[in-house]
Amino acid sequence: MEKRVEWIDSIKGLAIILVVLGHCGHSIFFNAVYYIHLPIFIIVSGYIISLQLNYKSSKEIIRRRIETIIWSYFTFGMMRCVLIGLKCAILRTNFDIYNEVMLIIGWENNANWFLPPLFIASIIFLVVNNKQENTKKLSILLSIISCLVLMVLFRNFASTEHSSWLLVQNTFLIARSCAFYIFMQLGTVFCVWLCKNKKTIFCYYFTCIIVFVIL
Repeated sequence: MEKRVEWIDSIKGLAIILVVLGHCGHSIFFNAVYYIHLPIFIIVSGYIISLQLNYKSSKEIIRRRIETIIWSYFTFGMMRCVLIGLKCAILRTNFDIYNEVMLIIGWENNANWFLPPLFIASIIFLVVNNKQENTKKLSILLSIISCLVLMVLFRNFASTEHSSWLLVQNTFLIARSCAFYIFMQLGTVFCVWLCKNKKTIFCYYFTCIIVFVIL
């Protein structure tokens, strides 16, 4: 059984509260909270994976991520289809199964849209951070620069007038995966720094906000 890290659990708890607050309104405050809560989760996720690499193989981490991320994504998607189907049957309304399936495949409009990009970002993170120490820093730097370039390119592709549905979905996935990967790498750097310098948990929250504003 893995040992719990209290300060990480505290950050997760704060992020969960921010998730709720971020969906409570549309004022400047609630919008700010909405854009902050997810980066906190991703930053912590990157730090946790970097710790797991010290005592777990990449295959073990990937298998665990498939169980917790991919399995959850499709399970909740299918549960939603079933519940919507039951609702339509009770109310005797039309059930558009094609639209429901497209919500699962087309992650942009899915409530769990962040899970596929998180999984892809985790894979990239594992590949890059598993390099030898003498090439690791260069690999991280080049991968972050590549992700920034891809984010810009794919956002432009998706915004063109004749973009197809499939193109929009794939560009959305790639752009978000790149953004998540950058947050994961920043999470490793900042969390290690905070631990070494014994900063308070509030410094970490402030750092998360600053990183998000910069990106």
